[in-house]
Amino acid sequence: MGAIDNRDKVITNVESIRKCNKWYKKYCFHLLDVAIWNAFCLYKMKKNEKMTMRAFHLKLIKEMVKNHKMLNNNCSSRNKSTADHSLRLTEKHFPSFCKTVNKKKTLRNCVVCSKNDIRRSRYECEDCDVGLVPCFKTYHTELYY
Repeated sequence: MGAIDNRDKVITNVESIRKCNKWYKKYCFHLLDVAIWNAFCLYKMKKNEKMTMRAFHLKLIKEMVKNHKMLNNNCSSRNKSTADHSLRLTEKHFPSFCKTVNKKKTLRNCVVCSKNDIRRSRYECEDCDVGLVPCFKTYHTELYY
């Protein structure tokens, strides 16, 4: 039972489970956590280097994102999480004008500036689908802007 208790201690620090009401979602996320724990144990045995579970989790996510980049992003910017750091920090992004709708120039909220005050811009990043002003460089280079 000691090994299971140790696994549970480590997994609870980096659990994938968020507030889910459905039991099967919780169960699937728990199975995913156990699979990541097993991969972590195998990695430590093979590499013989000190690494925390959290660092392994991030390394695993970065490798998965690097190998499977999204080509077409159909989600609206309202539904995207601001925690999606990996894509915006790894790819090359270029500013462009917002798309015009009904011959009117569209204004979008700047993701970085809107945390302090509402600032609207005609520029956006097409890949990230977010409105940006002069904060374009800040958004694509800093982890926590």
